Amino acid sequence: MTQSISTGETPSEGTLTEVALRGMVGYLLFMTAQLGSLYSPILSTAQTAEAPAFCLMRCAALGCTAAFYFVFSRFVHGRDRLVRSAAAKAGGTLAQLPLPLLVIFEAATGAEAPLAVVTAAWMLWGFAHGLLTCSWTDAKSNLEESSATKIAFWSFALSAFLITGLLMLVPAAGLGALVLMGAIACVLLLAAPRRAADDSSEYGDEWLRAKSSFRISGSYVMVVDGALISFAAGIMMMSALRGQFPIVLVGVAFIGAAAVFYALKKTNAALLSLRRSQLVFLPLIAGGLAVMGFAKTPVVGAVAFVLFAILYLFDFANRSVLSLRSNLLPVSPTYCFSRGRIFIIVGQAIGWVLAAYLTSSGAAAAPLVTTTLTVLMCAYVSIGTANPEKYPLIDGLADDGMEATPPPRTICRPRSPWWSTPTAAAA
Repeated sequence: MTQSISTGETPSEGTLTEVALRGMVGYLLFMTAQLGSLYSPILSTAQTAEAPAFCLMRCAALGCTAAFYFVFSRFVHGRDRLVRSAAAKAGGTLAQLPLPLLVIFEAATGAEAPLAVVTAAWMLWGFAHGLLTCSWTDAKSNLEESSATKIAFWSFALSAFLITGLLMLVPAAGLGALVLMGAIACVLLLAAPRRAADDSSEYGDEWLRAKSSFRISGSYVMVVDGALISFAAGIMMMSALRGQFPIVLVGVAFIGAAAVFYALKKTNAALLSLRRSQLVFLPLIAGGLAVMGFAKTPVVGAVAFVLFAILYLFDFANRSVLSLRSNLLPVSPTYCFSRGRIFIIVGQAIGWVLAAYLTSSGAAAAPLVTTTLTVLMCAYVSIGTANPEKYPLIDGLADDGMEATPPPRTICRPRSPWWSTPTAAAA
């Protein structure tokens, strides 16, 4: 997903400008802080120490992120100017501070913050996450053709190692590192230069709405994908917090996702298109859910670890494709990204609810939850094979099918992503 920030200058093949490197480091730190907050216990408070509340706080945060994307993509005009403003960038960073401040307050005083206050802080975090992600997407929208897709993968891989290191620190040091990374990322974002493209994105928005509507099949797939990701994450994290395996393995799961991605890229890159990868991994995911429905600890946590490493590929692919598509097409980067992320984020919020229900109801509810998820997921077969061209979240945008293109803008057009076939960017 990570791409570089550019001044509009065209560097020589295979080189990165200083501004591009700063942008890459900034987004690397930003994503590490965001994933570290969501998929680790660093920001846990006394009210969220128990499993159900722990999971439901993530649901509240992601629900607010999805709501932000929905409002931002449908009702906000001049959205690019908004996310480029220093006030929005600084405000988004400040909006994430109440959560770590609550953790510091409880550690220093021994008091317990009310659950309503903690919930509000998580919701504010989710809103800020959506805003800052759009800001980084806009800042990164001038891709350097020779290195953008490689930066996308290696930044994700480095984030996985940083998260693993973050989880190895004592809680106080981990919290300090989390806040520091967010602050440095904000400084680099504030220093990001304006995009080389012009601001006339409204025509592009109208064109995208007319040429590529959301299809029910694609929206369904993204929601179920998101639910599976968060469900596996919730079970994995609860198993780790209960001492069934080290919490650092949560970070190792991200490394595993990067390793699977890299291995497939080297052996058969065509399998990494969003449509094909879901069908390829279908037997593994269905089998893992079946085991989770009847197995006992610590087997359930180990299976969730493997499933999360596989499932997170879909989230990475979704973010990467949306981030690149706005540069392949004459549309607003923030509009394209926010509109395309809604359904998978909604699914992730639902997945945390399912994880909360399972952890609160015990083993008796496991067969019901896992069977429901298996049935929903197996519908991929009919959706993906009956009409594969309608499988993507947004369709009609393949390179060979673009018609009625609006007047071109001054943008850098990257090569096809190295993890996909020539038309996989539309998947």
